[in-house]
Amino acid sequence: MEKWAMEHQPDILVAAILGVIFAVIFGLIIAVFFEAFGIGSRIRDSIRRARNNSAGRSMYRLSKRIADQEAYRNSISSDFGLTMVALRTMFVIILPLNVSFICIFLRHTILFIGPGGPGFNNILDFAAFMFFIVAFIGVLSGIRIASIDTREKANATIKQLDDEIARMKERMALLDKKRILNSEP
Repeated sequence: MEKWAMEHQPDILVAAILGVIFAVIFGLIIAVFFEAFGIGSRIRDSIRRARNNSAGRSMYRLSKRIADQEAYRNSISSDFGLTMVALRTMFVIILPLNVSFICIFLRHTILFIGPGGPGFNNILDFAAFMFFIVAFIGVLSGIRIASIDTREKANATIKQLDDEIARMKERMALLDKKRILNSEP
């Protein structure tokens, strides 16, 4: 077993590196798909609802959740929030483009012609192509975000948050009333 591992050590190393490269590539593709098709926002909405429901059982957690929601509402109400969404989208586009350009650069350098062999060059071409695809999906996501993240959309989200905060404050008043009734002899 040790002899086999020693003989195939370069192959194992290349396989591990390729595994990491493909994991990063497909992880980015899946993350961009989640954002592009709104799956991520649905997941975040369900997590927010679950947090609101679990916070509704305790005065402390409910007041902390109300403070968190108010801070989130305040961050959205400014143009700063919309600017941060635009910057995040730009990074989603720029990062894969840079990695693909690095792959193309490495493929065309003398470094990988000899020891890497032609098979490694094909892998670099494939990696560059995959990162170009991720960047293109990021562009599509940016177009979707730019078309719906307007002041009206932000105002609708702020209204939804205000409604949630009002419901949590009502729940907090009910919990306070129950606590007062239970403490009286």
